[in-house]
Amino acid sequence: MSHPLGRERIALGEGDDLSLAPVPRSLRGETLRDSAIGARTGLYVVAIRTPDGAMVSNPAGDAVLPDDAALVMLGTAAERTACGKLYR
Repeated sequence: MSHPLGRERIALGEGDDLSLAPVPRSLRGETLRDSAIGARTGLYVVAIRTPDGAMVSNPAGDAVLPDDAALVMLGTAAERTACGKLYR
């Protein structure tokens, strides 16, 4: 479905799933690009749930990670663990 919609392809492998986690305190106010979540953990941020409950899907690199928001991420349990240790 990604190709006809002109979106980047995402390959799901065994063990990949979606998770929801609060924006780590150390990343609040930073941009998604500057957080380097994907590069440092392998997780793919597919959406940001804002404090008012709105979902920003496929956020751009310049999206700011607000206080009291949550990240919807795609990845493995090991990647989620790495993220938790890295961004306490």
